[in-house]
Amino acid sequence: MDPTITVPAHFTLEILSVVATGLVCAWAIYEKRWIAAGGAAVFAVAQALHAGSFLAGDDDTALIVLRLVGVALIAAGAYDIRVRREPFLAGLALLLGGAIWGAVSGGSAAQLTIGPHVMNAVGAIALLWWTWFVTRPSVRLRLLVSFVLVLGVAVIVTGGSVSRVAAVEKRDEEYGKLGPTAAVVRQQLAATATDLATRAAAFSPQTAPKFSDRTSLRGAPLRSGEFAATFDPKGKAVAGLNDGSIPYAVTTIPRMDAFRAATGGNAGTGYRVSHAAGADGLGIVGTAPVFRPGGSRSGSDVLGVIAFAHPLTIGEIQQMVVAVTPEAEVALGQAGVGSVSTISSKDITRAVAGAAGTSFRTISTPTGDWPAVITPIDGSPGVDMMIALPAARVVDATRTLVRSFLIALLAAALLAVVVALWLSARITRPMLDLVEQSERLKTDFLASVSHELRTPLTPIRGYTEILRRGRVPARRASGYLDEIGQAAQRLERIVSLLVDVAAMEANRYHVNIDDVAANDLVRDVAARWEQVSSDHPIRTELDGATDVKADPVAIGRVLDELVDNAIKFSPDGSAVTVAAETGDGGVTFSVRDQGQGIDPARLAELGGAFEQIDSGDTRRFGGLGLGLNYVRGVLKIHNSRLELSSGSKGGTTSAFTLPTGTVSRMSAKAQRSRKASKSKAR
Repeated sequence: MDPTITVPAHFTLEILSVVATGLVCAWAIYEKRWIAAGGAAVFAVAQALHAGSFLAGDDDTALIVLRLVGVALIAAGAYDIRVRREPFLAGLALLLGGAIWGAVSGGSAAQLTIGPHVMNAVGAIALLWWTWFVTRPSVRLRLLVSFVLVLGVAVIVTGGSVSRVAAVEKRDEEYGKLGPTAAVVRQQLAATATDLATRAAAFSPQTAPKFSDRTSLRGAPLRSGEFAATFDPKGKAVAGLNDGSIPYAVTTIPRMDAFRAATGGNAGTGYRVSHAAGADGLGIVGTAPVFRPGGSRSGSDVLGVIAFAHPLTIGEIQQMVVAVTPEAEVALGQAGVGSVSTISSKDITRAVAGAAGTSFRTISTPTGDWPAVITPIDGSPGVDMMIALPAARVVDATRTLVRSFLIALLAAALLAVVVALWLSARITRPMLDLVEQSERLKTDFLASVSHELRTPLTPIRGYTEILRRGRVPARRASGYLDEIGQAAQRLERIVSLLVDVAAMEANRYHVNIDDVAANDLVRDVAARWEQVSSDHPIRTELDGATDVKADPVAIGRVLDELVDNAIKFSPDGSAVTVAAETGDGGVTFSVRDQGQGIDPARLAELGGAFEQIDSGDTRRFGGLGLGLNYVRGVLKIHNSRLELSSGSKGGTTSAFTLPTGTVSRMSAKAQRSRKASKSKAR
């Protein structure tokens, strides 16, 4: 196969396996399956070494051992998985099959064996699919997998492109060497042919007087391995070497253009592919006309033709080629004659014989596709020469670049994964903290709800059972009923608080704003709590405050929540003060207690849903932690906000301000609807 295709294809398929087993390694580390993690790392290293051709052949012993050990360790460390087990086992089986198949069939980037590599790629895809689903429970691991997948795609695309470009450039570079090499060899062959023709022409006058004598070639200036012959104008052999024999290669001279040139009165040169036992190669011929003694130098006075021949074996021509370009191979071909070659290829005869001009192409050989140049030796159709370079030269040159690229790429990928882990920790840590906080709040809330609901239900159920039995004095029965009523009110308040906070969270809580006397709000809340709080005197401070814009029910509940908190966190016997004071911005309502106070640094923590100063407060003082959340929600609707402050000697003050003035009796919801209608009208 063409190395410009096999090299990038091989790199892509191997890196796909590296990415897949790398993700399996990350999952195994997360699950603390150290044996599986080690196996995945071993297999990934083996594939990386193979991608960079550090371990070039699929039948390389070290590569086979690493692959088999890696698959075995992954299977041993993760055999008991239950999540998406089928694709996981299928992926491992395909990797194992690809390793065994490659060990049997061999192959490399220069001679890619498709089957084992496709099997490995399919197994890698199965593991990638499995990893994507199995990492869903971990946000951090899913982020890492997503990052590595994107990085893997970038590596595959970039690496494949780089290796493809490198292979093409190296092939073109080799083509660039083949052209000059062919030109040099052609010049050497042409020089030999010209020398033969020159010597033949120089000896021709000595041959003319005794042309028909078979000893006419005695004294011919032949060199080692050369021979000569004379022919009449019709091509019949007249005389041969000193012993009179005419070799087979020489008998073909009358069919050459060089012979026809000599019969026309001009010296000529020619080439012929020759097949002889143990000496297949090229016959080079130089011819000259033999003129009649005393005749003119025209074709009409040609007595015959003298030819000097120099046979070259294919090995000798190979030496000429290698002297210019090491490792190159050569082939010769001629239409109707066939070819001789040092290259093992099926299409040499078809490629070489009858080539039309110089061309570059790749030829298929058992060791891969070789870049080659094909050119006629004498510049015209006849004997053609092919010079080719092994595909391994292209692959080796490309491999050097791919190795350097792979090392840099893996180093960058490792750094990127470390950065990704750091970023995922920074990104997911707040999310995990939020999840943990939500779980804690949920647990505390459920515990608080069960406690708060059980507290009023206990007296209701207990006193009801006592009354059901009868025989209870009327005065005591009346006290029991009062206790049941107070517990029912508390239960109603808890349920109402939960419903209202849920409505606020869903933006479905509505208020009816009206003119309300500020002093009446204070007196009402004081009256309500004096009935249920015998241990804490309720005091009021009024200064003749005017009306405020408020929903009396909602603001009354706000004051109830603030008084409830003040009583809850105050020592027995201490007073709680509810005040209303008129100022420039409106009427300020405040609730003061004489409790333990609140650290100023922790005031901002209060007001969130289910929040109290600490989890122990819920058990110590009771409550759901929703009171201040409800208060802030109602005040936000009233365009106000809660202010909390604590003195240095204890005690906490909760205050808010409502505007004074007269408003229409339209509900806030109706007001918003009216404003929306006006906006649409505009």
